[in-house]
Amino acid sequence: PRIALVLLIVASLSAHCRALCLNFIDEQLALIDARIEAALARRRLDDRPATRELRGFAQALERARQVLLATPARSTHTHRDAAAIEAWLDGRPATDLQPA
Repeated sequence: PRIALVLLIVASLSAHCRALCLNFIDEQLALIDARIEAALARRRLDDRPATRELRGFAQALERARQVLLATPARSTHTHRDAAAIEAWLDGRPATDLQPA
């Protein structure tokens, strides 16, 4: 899925963006696992397409996670828009552009 590519791009902007993206991936993987477990417990055939799609998302997110873990965090030369993007990802007001 394209979200994994977007996460890799955003993660490359700064060390904080990378940490936020890794956290997002971990949260999504946990949510996907819970949904798949619930579907398996229901044992309904009509859940199969959804669980197949969720497994595809999980695989893409896990690949992105492995790429991020294998790539050193960006410690210098953060992207010029990193502070604004970090604020948005952190849910801070757009006027609060201090790096986290």
